[in-house]
Amino acid sequence: LAPRRADRGLAPIGAGLAHAAHVLRGVSHALDQHGYAGLAERRVPQQMQLSLYPPGSATYRRHSDACTSTLLELGLLEWLRLRDYRERTLTAILYLNSPGWGDAAEGGGPIAGQGGELRWFYMDGLGRHADVEPRGGSLVIFCSRTIQHEVAPCRDADRYALTNWIVSSR
Repeated sequence: LAPRRADRGLAPIGAGLAHAAHVLRGVSHALDQHGYAGLAERRVPQQMQLSLYPPGSATYRRHSDACTSTLLELGLLEWLRLRDYRERTLTAILYLNSPGWGDAAEGGGPIAGQGGELRWFYMDGLGRHADVEPRGGSLVIFCSRTIQHEVAPCRDADRYALTNWIVSSR
């Protein structure tokens, strides 16, 4: 059950969130401008995911962002329903937290340990991984089909992220 806005002290959605959505929707174009040739035909669906992980909330377990199941495994109706999910190629996550997430507190005591890190797993079969702190303003882009990842639980602060997917039939 989601907390009521009045209980969390959240402001109405406004210009800041609209700007963040605009930034994410421009990732595909920016990749073109910088010579990324990994996608032939692509589109950026209108759908985005705005997530809030309050302290003590559940985590997001290890997964990939694209469905690789076949028509036979899913059945026709489910396969058709999951078209965008099947065609996800790149995931773009923009963190909306404080830019100081995880910084040491005044006097040397850490605020670090707030949790909420994005952990992605290398595809080397050795179980190695890398953790990314959800610092506000950070943009993380990775392959939706091959990079498995999870979100660690938050301990001391709310974690906000806006996610968009670039899809391609290739």
